[in-house]
Amino acid sequence: MLENSILNDDFVDMVEEIHIRSRFMGNTFLIKNRESKDRYIESNFKNVLDEILSDTSSLSSEIVLRKLILSYAALSIAQSLRIDLHAATEELYYYMRKKDEETHLELLDSIRHILSKGHKLDN
Repeated sequence: MLENSILNDDFVDMVEEIHIRSRFMGNTFLIKNRESKDRYIESNFKNVLDEILSDTSSLSSEIVLRKLILSYAALSIAQSLRIDLHAATEELYYYMRKKDEETHLELLDSIRHILSKGHKLDN
């Protein structure tokens, strides 16, 4: 779509209509022009990467992976249930507290698996 700027712009407008305008969310973002939106997204993207790298240098890789996995899980729940991310995160943490040992072991196994795959790629 990037090769066809008209189609690309129409797609971006459609996504904004579905995910922002019709749900009355992000109105201050919505009224910005495309360049301002891109600068905002770029700034946030770089900040997230910096935060992850900072966490990695001060915390263990396991803790950083745990944060990333839980963020992804909450996002997936939010998208599938069509609720906001905060509510999805609260629901996820409620579930995890309820099944503390089971979810803890599942997370640890996933983290170990991811890290072991990463070490194989490094060799």
